Amino acid sequence: LQEWASALNALGVDVKGLWLADFDSGDGYYFCWKLGEADIEHFHRYETGFAGRRPIELLD
Repeated sequence: LQEWASALNALGVDVKGLWLADFDSGDGYYFCWKLGEADIEHFHRYETGFAGRRPIELLD
């Protein structure tokens, strides 16, 4: 697990938990992925965290 987290951190990805990763958009939100998802399909604002996770289609 440490190797997985280190490899993602080296790419600039924020590992937020076990098999959970955030990709900073630079615009106030993260694209969010978790184990079991085939692609990055969600986002959340910096201040809402995982609880504020929404489908990318809703991104304004």
